[in-house]
Amino acid sequence: MIEASPFQHGMWLTERLGIAGSAYRMPLPVVFDGPLDRAAMLRACAAMLIRHPILGCDFDEVDGVLQLRPDGGGHFDYSLVELAPQRHLLRFEAHHLVFDGTSKDILLRDLAKAYAGEQLAPLGFSEPEPGDVALAKHYWAARWREPQEVVLPGLSGQVRTARAGECFDFELAHVKFDVLFAALQALLTRYGNAEPVIAIDLGTRTPATQDAIGLYVNELPVFPGDDLRELYQVRRVPISQAVSGLSPRLAMAPVSISYRRRAPDVTFHGLSAAVDWMAFHGTARNALHVQMVDDGTTIQARLHFDPEAIARPYVEQIAQEYLGEISALADGVPYAGKVSHLAGPRREYPGPQTVHELVTQQAARTPETVAVTGTTGTLTYAELVASAGETAAALRERGIRPGDRVAVRMHRSPDLVAKLLGVWLAGAAYVPIDPDYPASRQSLLLSDAAPAALLTEAGIVQLPGGARNPEDLAYVIYTSGSTGRPKGVQVGHGSVVNLLHCLRDALGAGVWLATASYSFDMSVPELWLPLISGGTVVLAGEQETRDAEKLLKLIRGCAVTHVHVTPSTWQRLLEAGFDEPGVIAIAGAEALPQPLAKRLRGCSAQLWNLYGPTETTVWSTMARLDGATVTIGRPLPNTDLHVLDGQLRAVPIGIAGELCIGGRGLAHGYLDRPALNEERFVPTEWGRLYRTGDRVRLLADGQLEWIGRFDDQIKLRGYRIELGEIQSQLLDYPGVRAAAVVADPELTAYVVGPVEGLKEHLAQALPAYMVPSRFLSLAALPLTPNGKLDRSALAAAPVEQPAGTAFTGLAEQVYQVWSEVLGRSDIGADDSLFDLGGHSLTVTRISSRLRKRGLAVPLHVFFDHPTISGIVAAIEQP
Repeated sequence: MIEASPFQHGMWLTERLGIAGSAYRMPLPVVFDGPLDRAAMLRACAAMLIRHPILGCDFDEVDGVLQLRPDGGGHFDYSLVELAPQRHLLRFEAHHLVFDGTSKDILLRDLAKAYAGEQLAPLGFSEPEPGDVALAKHYWAARWREPQEVVLPGLSGQVRTARAGECFDFELAHVKFDVLFAALQALLTRYGNAEPVIAIDLGTRTPATQDAIGLYVNELPVFPGDDLRELYQVRRVPISQAVSGLSPRLAMAPVSISYRRRAPDVTFHGLSAAVDWMAFHGTARNALHVQMVDDGTTIQARLHFDPEAIARPYVEQIAQEYLGEISALADGVPYAGKVSHLAGPRREYPGPQTVHELVTQQAARTPETVAVTGTTGTLTYAELVASAGETAAALRERGIRPGDRVAVRMHRSPDLVAKLLGVWLAGAAYVPIDPDYPASRQSLLLSDAAPAALLTEAGIVQLPGGARNPEDLAYVIYTSGSTGRPKGVQVGHGSVVNLLHCLRDALGAGVWLATASYSFDMSVPELWLPLISGGTVVLAGEQETRDAEKLLKLIRGCAVTHVHVTPSTWQRLLEAGFDEPGVIAIAGAEALPQPLAKRLRGCSAQLWNLYGPTETTVWSTMARLDGATVTIGRPLPNTDLHVLDGQLRAVPIGIAGELCIGGRGLAHGYLDRPALNEERFVPTEWGRLYRTGDRVRLLADGQLEWIGRFDDQIKLRGYRIELGEIQSQLLDYPGVRAAAVVADPELTAYVVGPVEGLKEHLAQALPAYMVPSRFLSLAALPLTPNGKLDRSALAAAPVEQPAGTAFTGLAEQVYQVWSEVLGRSDIGADDSLFDLGGHSLTVTRISSRLRKRGLAVPLHVFFDHPTISGIVAAIEQP
């Protein structure tokens, strides 16, 4: 029995954890053309087991120590198949425990000699030369940190265990490895990785082992700024021996590269041989692995990837951009690839360029058609325009002139719509003040807006007024401000007209349900799109907006054709029994969860997902959702979208960045907020753009995927976490109807639905640092008056820490084993094994001794819960 090398032990432990799949299988197919002597070839193959006895070894664990057992069956197979006359396939497959890339060269070289009849002497076992562990510990103490999750085009999930993989092949002319590596670093940086970490394979062979088959390679991470020459000095020490508490893993970084200069082609007597040096084992072991084999003139390259995490079109893009970076580095010029820009179709809408002119024009065509109906009455188009005209005249009598601002504080009714139209007919812009707002907020908005008049149910109140606006201003709608002071967004008629024409072309007119407060910009298309198109507005009353069953009754009773509400409201409508095949369902203002979209598609005529901030006039993108994927679609006509990084540079396709919007929908800016205007409405090479603060990425099919808010991206214990990703996984759990996650200070999940089993569900899809500490069930998530999630209203109770486990019963037995193996007695119930000096070899020894006591503990538990209390809990778990 021979003790395995530390490299073999680490690989064996990873396999024992069940995360390797077929990642460590190394196939080597050779196709021979010519008169092959089958018996001689099989004898030559058998001779390889004598020449290299490690190929016939098995591995046994003895008291936690991994040992090689000769003649144990081995991890090496071969088969010879006749494909056609004079054509044969010889396929070798070896386990990485006994084989590496250079072993392929050695195997074929010795095979050719044996096939020619040469007698080859056995080489015996060649152990790797041990490294300087103290030097390695010093080296990694200053450098090691857990690599951040990688950013790649189109990457939808991180690969943490072996999965069925695919590959994409390409070739390039011979260049030095330092260029290949630097180009990969540059590419990852271009993709937005601030600290790109790349794992590389380093050979550990010495002159004494240059002819030996075996495992003589060590994968180590390279951090930004690392000197490869210094890393080379510690290549003979597995990083698990140098970094305490490092859990076994298939790859040392989310992106890895292996490069080797292969030996010259081998000649087989009387045969031509075609070797597949790049044969793929069919497993993706991380987000992206770059495999390269250099024959001195050409480099064969292959990208290994998980098709469930990243689609092939994005991998092809990565390959093209990698080649571009290599060429640019070789030529000494910067590389510019495709970037994320989307321009909506250019359309002109002749005719009136203000909303009130469009409404009065429509009223002339259909004067007797019902324009607006609600619980307090109904107005035809003729009555609507007549009432609005009276309001406009009254405003003019009080000195209101074009460009003035007029505040409107009224409850939802047909008369409200007439008053808003009257403000426009007077040439003024309306400022909505919801009467349900607290009195203090109403006063704050009136003070900030400084309107020239206030319209209420009781009449018109003349006010001192403020500075005049551009004459085409339609409204000033206030949105929440991060500082607590609301922001008044000034939107012009031209922007509103463009929006209404775009939506009418896509969605059509009809009977539109209006549920949004008119102080919320979702009210703009609900009120005015039908009224410029000959349709009808059905105003939901306060009771209907609060009671989904009553709202559904209103939809059915008024034969509503278009329902335009937030996903939160859609959830309530579905729970009330919404199933209306004749209704066009329109969602917006919040992220639309995929499970909710699936349900809506099945009970409506069409499902549309709209996106846009108030600052770009309600909606800027739209997507008709027919398949399983939820996107925010493409830009509206006359709208430009740009996905930019923090320096306002365009990012590559498939990479997340900030959505910046330009075009006709752009607002004039914030009222009397010059500093904020300068911050959010920025001049760029593409013109004036609004910075949304939303994280999106442009997909390969030209649609936009909404990822989340930049302010929803948090860092917890050094890890970058997207709260939206956790919420998405929560919504995938059966019975969960709504979910929200906050970090205050630890991750807490609030769900509408059951919490039992949620932690285990998330643990299967997310890393441990993304699994919330607490799960709280609520009857409903709190909403703002506009129907959006009210995060500030979510309770944030302090997290209770579990008490430690006393050393009695099972804990006493676990303690005794730890004490024996670690050689110390000062061990607490919640002390980390790795903080006490443990490592992967320690784990196998402890596991072995616990098994002798009849206590079976899965190896992964030692890394997931490396404390005595954690081990005890795992043993006691049924």
